[in-house]
Amino acid sequence: EVKGGTESAGVSDKLRHVLDKSSTEGNEGKVCNSLGAVALLGGKDVASYEGETVEGVKIDKELVAAMKLYVAHVKLRVGKLPLFLEEKVYLFPDLGGTADTIIVDKFLRSIHVIDLKMGAGIWVPVEDNPQLLFYGVAAAKKYLPRYKTLTTTIVQPRCPKKGYPLTRTAEYSHVQGDAFISRLKAKIKEINSDHPVFLSGSHCRFCLAKSVCPELIGLAKQAIARPMDDTEVKLVESLEMVEALEIWLKGTKERAMELLHEGKF
Repeated sequence: EVKGGTESAGVSDKLRHVLDKSSTEGNEGKVCNSLGAVALLGGKDVASYEGETVEGVKIDKELVAAMKLYVAHVKLRVGKLPLFLEEKVYLFPDLGGTADTIIVDKFLRSIHVIDLKMGAGIWVPVEDNPQLLFYGVAAAKKYLPRYKTLTTTIVQPRCPKKGYPLTRTAEYSHVQGDAFISRLKAKIKEINSDHPVFLSGSHCRFCLAKSVCPELIGLAKQAIARPMDDTEVKLVESLEMVEALEIWLKGTKERAMELLHEGKF
């Protein structure tokens, strides 16, 4: 709930509209995951939501089709095995996340993590995907420390790519899972050092600090100040800066929304 009216908060109607629109777009994945979880738990079928608006998200045919694919795949994989939905998992006390679906097979000593991606603009690879690997090893720590196989699956119905299925899977051994944890520990140590290295890229769009990141801010300033040059090399460089600028702008909007809801605007 937003505290205070537009006048007392010092925020114009136009700004409020822009921020609300940004928030609704980002809420789409969260809503579809939740509705899918309800269906998997034996509740309301996802198709019955068509035409409704849930938490600001209009459920249309495309979203229903995406949720149906996700629910069908989870049901196919889970059988009668233990199923955990939207589950909080932690690898370290202060480092965790929420996995969409976790399936535990103690007989085969396997952990399976399934992630629904509702994005229509960025195709997400499943091989060596650090987000899913993190969910997998964290889930194993919680439910099956002596696992033999870790399987990760991405269901991304709205962003097809030629030669790849909408549902794609990768498999890892316990040794590979431990190797990932070792790499992660090394990166955490680097981040907490006196001289951390900032590496910008498309991954920055998922970072909670993108509105204040010095690397992104620097690239955004360069993009704004860069003169027009239509040579191929310069255009490629400019496009990389434009991506950083877009990510920084989105992060600024998200941060403004947080402050708005906290009544600090």
